[in-house]
Amino acid sequence: MSNRNKRLDLARGLIMIYIVTIVHGVYWLGFGQAFTSILLFEMPLVFIISGYAYAIYAKTNPSINLRIYIKYAQTRMSRIYIPYFAYALVCAIVVTMLQGNINIQENLFAWLNPFTRGQGHSVSSLSWHLWFIPPFLIVTLLLPVVTYKWIKKLPLVLCFLLLCFFLYFANWYIEARLATPVFYFFWAYVGFKLGGGLTLKSNTLLIVIAIAISMLGIGVVFLNQSLNMQLNKFPPNLMFLWFSCIWVAIIFMACNYISPNVINYLSENKFVSLFVKNGYSLYLWQGVGYASAKAMQSQFDLNVVITWLIAIMFTVILGMLFSPLEKIRWSFSRTRK
Repeated sequence: MSNRNKRLDLARGLIMIYIVTIVHGVYWLGFGQAFTSILLFEMPLVFIISGYAYAIYAKTNPSINLRIYIKYAQTRMSRIYIPYFAYALVCAIVVTMLQGNINIQENLFAWLNPFTRGQGHSVSSLSWHLWFIPPFLIVTLLLPVVTYKWIKKLPLVLCFLLLCFFLYFANWYIEARLATPVFYFFWAYVGFKLGGGLTLKSNTLLIVIAIAISMLGIGVVFLNQSLNMQLNKFPPNLMFLWFSCIWVAIIFMACNYISPNVINYLSENKFVSLFVKNGYSLYLWQGVGYASAKAMQSQFDLNVVITWLIAIMFTVILGMLFSPLEKIRWSFSRTRK
């Protein structure tokens, strides 16, 4: 495995650990406050990693025609939806058992449709994290457009300015929920650029941090904007964009100081490897993991730390159990005799 792929896999595993054990531990177990929203920098990184991975894929498929795109879409749709289908089906059954008077058909449809993702038919934390599935699906299917020459050559600064205008007008003239896939498509494009050889120097990143901090200050002082990123994240607005820029720049700068020995050590760590290999399944099943742990906490009056550890344990067990579904692929091709 190349050093580039090792870093990519490690980044994928570490960000998933951060989401499952830290972010959702804080918010799902009742610690979420305005000041804890400083932790909410994870999703731009997830999409940067996706874009970077697509850049590696695109090097072996430099031109996208209809046949190649169908194969790509078929593979990605399988990997995203089949594990989701299993998770959603289990959740639908659980909700049906807990709320026996509900309409079973409506319940199933609400869960199996990734764009409704159980809304209005959920309990506890089963569906809290599933907001991620629609934008992830949309961005994944749109990523091949970045291989077109005129898009590939667009400067990041221009794309950033276009995103700023979009986010500003999205609140007034555009359907607000479109802001989420557009916002994360930008970060996937950043990852694609980085995977294609773009380097961001420390001086550039420091300028980004300085500008972003200034814009956050202007937003708070003159525009009466909130610094609670939980409010700014759904859907993402300009405040969340500046906040994301700060964290992405800081993390990129920090990565320059990570030694190869640390990378090798973390890559060989068994716990990290679980999240590298089974990250998507672990992300899905954390809903059941945390819901089960909170039910046990209520039943047995457990300490919050014990509840947290139980939630992580359940998540890892369930994620590993269902992770083989990530390898299943749909095939629509007909065999000719």
